Amino acid sequence: MRANRTARGRESGAVLPEVALSAALFFFLLLGGFELCRGAFVYAGLKMGVVRAARTAAVGVGPTVNDVRAFLEQYARTPVTDFKLCGYSAAPCTVNVRGQAGQWMQLGASTSVRLFGLYALDISATTVFRHEQNFRTFAPTS
Repeated sequence: MRANRTARGRESGAVLPEVALSAALFFFLLLGGFELCRGAFVYAGLKMGVVRAARTAAVGVGPTVNDVRAFLEQYARTPVTDFKLCGYSAAPCTVNVRGQAGQWMQLGASTSVRLFGLYALDISATTVFRHEQNFRTFAPTS
């Protein structure tokens, strides 16, 4: 009977390292899931912000390209590192312009998210839109 208690006594101490390793792996996977969800949240906000900013630009609200960018950053709730607003073509966008009525335009933005404080995840979103027929750039009068 005494031999059985000693054998069990030696094995009972082995549970602590197993639980410690399992708990560390569990929390690492849990926090990794949170970080990936945060990245997906930033992407969804940026994509919806690009779509809303394109609609704002299409109807001619706001006189400048900077107004469209400010609207995008406000809606997406993240700073935009690369902002492109130009005519839609196969050539790369080099100059941000508002365009004319009826013109097809392309709006793109990107940002960077730090995962675990170590890795930078670059997120970008682009949409194509057409200006409304009554589009105009104007300075608001007071």
